[in-house]
Amino acid sequence: MRNKFGVAVLSLSVISSVILATGCSPKSARGLIRQARRDHGPCEVVSQTTDDEGSVVVLRDELQGFEYRVSSNMADISIDGASFGSVPASSDSFNRALHYYVLEDAAAELEDICAEYGLTEEESNLEDCYWYSADSDISDQQAQEGIEMIADVFQRYNLESRMDGWTIYLEHDEGWLTAYYEQLMNDYEGEDIYNDPEYSHILSSAGGGALRHIGSVRLPDTSFRDPAKEDEDYYLEMAQMKDPDAVFIRSEEIPFSDTGADLYNVVETYDQSYPRTEDDMVMVYYFEADGQEFFICNFLVNNRVEYGEWYSNYEG
Repeated sequence: MRNKFGVAVLSLSVISSVILATGCSPKSARGLIRQARRDHGPCEVVSQTTDDEGSVVVLRDELQGFEYRVSSNMADISIDGASFGSVPASSDSFNRALHYYVLEDAAAELEDICAEYGLTEEESNLEDCYWYSADSDISDQQAQEGIEMIADVFQRYNLESRMDGWTIYLEHDEGWLTAYYEQLMNDYEGEDIYNDPEYSHILSSAGGGALRHIGSVRLPDTSFRDPAKEDEDYYLEMAQMKDPDAVFIRSEEIPFSDTGADLYNVVETYDQSYPRTEDDMVMVYYFEADGQEFFICNFLVNNRVEYGEWYSNYEG
């Protein structure tokens, strides 16, 4: 926290935590190897290095043969420019290595599918995600068929379910989005569309990303999910965080006024539309658990417990 002069002030509990943390040390090479085998299965040690900074180990996965790196070192703690020692920090490149192993090992087959179905592989900075864009001149149906074939390829590499939950996203290319915006401007007949609240989200970068999005496949299932199915799956995950036995029943669109929420408590979100009036339509997802039905809505509200919680009538 800061005092009225803007000087950083640390509470006793924070200082105590820092002191305790600085008494720790990074994992040894042996400890890193043991942890890697627990997390990822049998592996061969390719190399290991230990010095005053910490340890680095390169391992070869026995199941699929790719190499990955695990390391541990001391990371400095810096608060408002002041140093408070250091804490152990570890890194593990297994998922990243698996991601690129799949792309490289299946490259020829993936290139053939992309060429046949008009898809382009996009760079991904997430270990458990892959992105493909559909050429502007192909249909969504053709692109979906192609992405399911790509998912079939990836699923063959999903040994021992180590890629369960990994997602392959399909989106329109930039050319499609440019054409969409040009048509939108023409339909708007030259008026100042940028000052129209109805279009503020559509014209934002987040809105453009949503427009380009077509759907996805999530392993181990290799069937295509449209945005409606993706939303059902997402809110089911949210429901199962409340009750692990929750099952999806149905969804419907209703006026905000019928939800029982207070418009004053709705959180404004930059990356999605949100209700601004009592008459705005919202999506409601219904679930059942232990014989009881409850719902979760697709907008966030503030409450006394949590900032930005999906509005729900769940009572745990």
